[in-house]
Amino acid sequence: MPPTQNPRILFVRLSALGDVIQTLPVVAAIRQKHPQAHIGWITDEDFADYLRAVPEIDQIIAIPRKGWLKMLINPLRWKELTQEIKEFKDQVQAGNYEVGIDVQGLLKTALLLYLTGLKRRIGFDHWREWTGLFYTERYIKRQEYFDPEFYHIQHMFRLLEPLGCKPFDSKNVDFALASLSQEVISSIEKKLSVLKQKESLIGIILGTQWESKLWPLEHWQKLIKNIISQTDASVVLVGGKADSSKSEETINQILKEAPEQASCLLNLCGQTSFFELQGLLSKMQIVIGADTAPVHLAGAVGTPLVISLFGPTASRRTAPVGKEEIQVLRTKLDLSCLPCHQRVCKIEDKNLCMNSISPEEVFKVIKDFLR
Repeated sequence: MPPTQNPRILFVRLSALGDVIQTLPVVAAIRQKHPQAHIGWITDEDFADYLRAVPEIDQIIAIPRKGWLKMLINPLRWKELTQEIKEFKDQVQAGNYEVGIDVQGLLKTALLLYLTGLKRRIGFDHWREWTGLFYTERYIKRQEYFDPEFYHIQHMFRLLEPLGCKPFDSKNVDFALASLSQEVISSIEKKLSVLKQKESLIGIILGTQWESKLWPLEHWQKLIKNIISQTDASVVLVGGKADSSKSEETINQILKEAPEQASCLLNLCGQTSFFELQGLLSKMQIVIGADTAPVHLAGAVGTPLVISLFGPTASRRTAPVGKEEIQVLRTKLDLSCLPCHQRVCKIEDKNLCMNSISPEEVFKVIKDFLR
């Protein structure tokens, strides 16, 4: 069924951060095809503030997912949960939406879409967690959906075809990014002002949410030493508070051997908001990290070179996308366990897929680009 001239479309994507970033081209595609569309997004409250700053999105409906779960398992709070669900449905009805699209494809998101009461509900046809029961239209069968040779973003774009959108084109992808305030821009400039060389910046993302995706700290240290000793670039370490101790250890270890390089190193782990991270990555010439949200954001903001280190996850499925150069590095070992999609490595030789990607291999990509 073709949409109306100015459709009112509601997306559902609760988490995680990297997946939220990879959903932003979906919003851009709808806005490009239907400039006057009213676009809404149901998301976890953790990401609501960022998405509210995206000009292409007209309404954000934030879900306190963890709070609802606590209410659900406590019968004494069921009345409170019922009231919050009613308020959620009232927000949806206020948007007067015609169609809802579940781009996440899990039971929790399919149920939320069903609770909206929308007559037209689009989702995947993989029937994982029996999600298909809650949609009125289903696309992409199970075998194709779980094929590791296809980008997940391609699957999301397939859900837009009933709305007249073109298939995903990796060479011509646009992101609906948040607008940055002057305060955020000034904060970034102040943070970077301590560096001696600010024209050529390389961003290092040490951490990930999965233990199995971690690149060894000694590999990072060797790579950073090579960068500051053999190029004119400055290195900025970025990430969350959980990465702060690792980043401090990394910098302290390097400065023990080369204290004169202090003006070429900056540790910003745990010191940036997500808005600042977006602005910071847009100033980088190169960004390096594993399969993690900031790497996806680097691709989105147009960092000239993004180097993504892949181990347990399928690079063809979840690699970062963007208009600039994306280099994916994987182990050259023939490991039968890959892709395992396990948060924690289960083989005896822990994280062999990540450990076997050498610092020299990564540095060669950097040198070739900087020539």
